[in-house]
Amino acid sequence: MAVDGKNLLEKNQCLDIGVRGEGELIFLELVKKIEKSQPISDIKSIYCRNNSGAVVENDFGGFINNLDDLPYPAYHLIDLDLYFDLIEKGLKIRPQTQKRSISMITSRGCPYNCIFCSIHLHMGKMFRAHSPAYVINHIKYAAEEYGVKHISFEDDNFSLDLNRAKTILRGIIDNRLKITWDTPNGVRADRVDGEFIQLVKKSGGRELVFGLESGSQRVLDKIIEKNLKLDEAIESIKLCQKNHIKTRAFFVIGFPGETKEEINQTKDFSLMIRRQYGVESSPLIATPLIGTRLYQICKEQGYLIKEPDPASLSVATQPQGQGLIKTEEFDPEYLKSIAAEIAQEKAKIHFKEKLFKPSTYWSSLKFIISHPKKVWHYFLK
Repeated sequence: MAVDGKNLLEKNQCLDIGVRGEGELIFLELVKKIEKSQPISDIKSIYCRNNSGAVVENDFGGFINNLDDLPYPAYHLIDLDLYFDLIEKGLKIRPQTQKRSISMITSRGCPYNCIFCSIHLHMGKMFRAHSPAYVINHIKYAAEEYGVKHISFEDDNFSLDLNRAKTILRGIIDNRLKITWDTPNGVRADRVDGEFIQLVKKSGGRELVFGLESGSQRVLDKIIEKNLKLDEAIESIKLCQKNHIKTRAFFVIGFPGETKEEINQTKDFSLMIRRQYGVESSPLIATPLIGTRLYQICKEQGYLIKEPDPASLSVATQPQGQGLIKTEEFDPEYLKSIAAEIAQEKAKIHFKEKLFKPSTYWSSLKFIISHPKKVWHYFLK
């Protein structure tokens, strides 16, 4: 709703009201007024229809400052055993989702300025976070009351306040909470250190995901405006490797102003960190989400192939998806070809590693004898 709520209501007559931004307090106020048959026209941060049916956009009411004022999610209203059972049977958001797993957001907002990100639209630029005590008690409650075994911290900046993050991990250790956890939305590679990485391992961290975005420093600095140095990212990856922490990375290709040479730099960088440090990654195609600066740039420069809609955005945001941007340098088909090349090279790397892994030596030897052409294609070609 924060991104394109007014247009959404105008195109869908079945919708009467929309809440934009953080909805907990606004939605509660809305429900109370509807329950009492009171007018809702003065509620901030909503889209609604006036007496003539036209969509009205009320003033924005701001963000929630003290997140600790919010209660825990209403787990008791969900059949969590059924939820966990469906996860176990394969109905999961991500392939790596663990059994008895829930998501948890411990902080909101981002002070950085990446042009493709929409987080500012619905959570703002000011970083706000639950206190470590709140997070630890939340984890303890979920584990003891509902048997939760794994938590995905869905924060956009879990380790932005590094001392807070360390305190949370120490709390997991000190309270002997037998959980595992991961960071599927990623953490900044320049907001970790050796102590944090060691705490990740001791507290049950399964992996860290780094949002690296590009293998070109110019693209990071001048186009994405990521404010991240690749040298620092490499050092963080080395720390993870040293402490046997599984690592993945996000990369995005296809930004206005990005050259083919720079796209290939990202390809080479992603393959380099896979070979040297075991970092898994999948290239994403830059997607002009409505309301972002990337969308504005593409709109102004005439780089949009078509106006984004829910269907095209859902395809474009997938790994190796169909892009919506065409510049003087590239088109969506070129980007798909690069993504396919990266996938093929990664498959070769994986194949070679498996061939020479001691635990699979005899099965690998049998495979070599039975499939010499495949071995030629993946290893010798």
